[in-house]
Amino acid sequence: MAANLFKELLKKIRPQDADQWLVESAGTWTENGRLAAVGANLAMTAYGIDLSSHRSQVVTKELIEKFNLILVMEYGHRESLRIEFPQDSKKIFLLSEMTGAKYEINDPIGGHDSDYQASARQIQNLLEEGQAAIIRLACI
Repeated sequence: MAANLFKELLKKIRPQDADQWLVESAGTWTENGRLAAVGANLAMTAYGIDLSSHRSQVVTKELIEKFNLILVMEYGHRESLRIEFPQDSKKIFLLSEMTGAKYEINDPIGGHDSDYQASARQIQNLLEEGQAAIIRLACI
């Protein structure tokens, strides 16, 4: 959800170059090719986003190396990636850290539709509040 929400935010705040940004979603504990959860699809429709073509991908060394900034939702994700990719640990942060805070966004997987909606709102708020830090760090 976060990658898609950020792409939409870029269209609003950087319309001149939003299409030049590389923004992707990957999972630390997933498998390639999985469809987005039904709850995620429903939550994203409120933002005008269609996830029907979304497929999961596993984080890899090659994928990590393509990006200047990696944002994760949970402490475990951050620590796992920092351990597996120590050479890239300085570009891996919690999304909440972009606002000066440091807390997790719980994964709604397996929860109710309302859990996905709450996560989407929380992510959207963090992206909006942290957009300056995200852009600064991503453009290094």
